[in-house]
Amino acid sequence: MFKTIHVDEKLFYTEVRRRYYLLPGKAVPHRHVRSKRYITKVMMLAAVARPRWDPETGTYFDGKLSISPFVERKPAVPSSQRRPAETTVTTKGHVNK
Repeated sequence: MFKTIHVDEKLFYTEVRRRYYLLPGKAVPHRHVRSKRYITKVMMLAAVARPRWDPETGTYFDGKLSISPFVERKPAVPSSQRRPAETTVTTKGHVNK
């Protein structure tokens, strides 16, 4: 029972407008979306296990192992107004069966 890991994928929509609670002196994060009408979806892969007490280390394991997005980082081919060519661009990745 303690050696079971659950793996699940989930789609999230990127939000155009978002409220942030910022500490004094922190900058507001910059978000860039291509269109408000067609919102980009990002697929995330999560791996979780059962939360439990670890007597060897004396700590509590919360069960979270990994949460990672399916994205690809590749160099941009053409240059644009916002970035020069060969800049690393993050795009959504494709998951094939």
